[in-house]
Amino acid sequence: MNENDLNQILDIPVIPDAIIEAAQKGKLVIFVGAGVSRLLGSPGWQGFAMGYLDYLYDNDLINHREKEYLKNLSARKIISISKNIIKKEKLSLPDFRKILNIDKGHKNEKEHELYKNIYSCKAIYVTTNYDDYLDKMSQHIYPESYLDAKENHTRDKNKIFFRKEELLVSNLDNGNVLHIHGSIKDKGNMIGSIVDYLSHYQEDSEIPFLLKYIFERYTVLFIGYGLEEDEILEFIVKKAVIGKDEIRHYTLMPMYKEQKNLLSFQEDYYKQLGIGFVPYNISENGYDQLINVMEDWSEKIRKEAKTQTFLDKIKLIDEVI
Repeated sequence: MNENDLNQILDIPVIPDAIIEAAQKGKLVIFVGAGVSRLLGSPGWQGFAMGYLDYLYDNDLINHREKEYLKNLSARKIISISKNIIKKEKLSLPDFRKILNIDKGHKNEKEHELYKNIYSCKAIYVTTNYDDYLDKMSQHIYPESYLDAKENHTRDKNKIFFRKEELLVSNLDNGNVLHIHGSIKDKGNMIGSIVDYLSHYQEDSEIPFLLKYIFERYTVLFIGYGLEEDEILEFIVKKAVIGKDEIRHYTLMPMYKEQKNLLSFQEDYYKQLGIGFVPYNISENGYDQLINVMEDWSEKIRKEAKTQTFLDKIKLIDEVI
């Protein structure tokens, strides 16, 4: 991939060489954000926060005027205030599957294919989403290449981690899914409020160490982190302490072809974060264009990718110990 490719907003962008090389070495980590699940009908970060307010209003814990005021706050503030009210009133937590519209997601087979294509890249999957779309894919897609015949080693099919004590570098294995902000499977420990974030990302906790380890030793591709998720992305990057000298990590970002003048601004911004900016054109198909991008990319990445061998896994554990 040359620099001229980066200066264009293509329908299907060229895959950066670093991603192909990482796939070849079994060193690709894909971060999946809310922009992906939105295509299946789930709300964004602000929409999720509004689900909390609807819950409070429906249970007569806030009135209409209070709801109108609160909805103008940032998502994290809304969630923080809502969780405090719920705790004070000793009310059970909302039905997050309903708020996330999970059971009514999958608008059609094409959207379902999006997660299928993402998961079939044979990477390690880290997500800040609470939903279980990736989890379901891990149960249905289990390529023979995930079996290390040479070592006669068979992986456990169910490799989904969402509890804080499970978010370890030893679980960074191809096909694994790590929910670093929790999961609807354990809704009492989902990270959302300001207090949650401060505790979750405190310097001596597992998460900063995990992120630093990932960004030092792997190539990262961010998918589904748009403007609404910038705050989350910056939080991750800050804790990961990404080096700025060499761009090895990338973000796929939707842009209109007419926004070409803004491209250099975006590139400069993400470069300061140590991340390469890879735009794709949504002028024709809107945000659904990500479906086409991942169909193309997954096919190309699969041809180049291989999983870590059992010996690689042992080496990783030895490095940690």
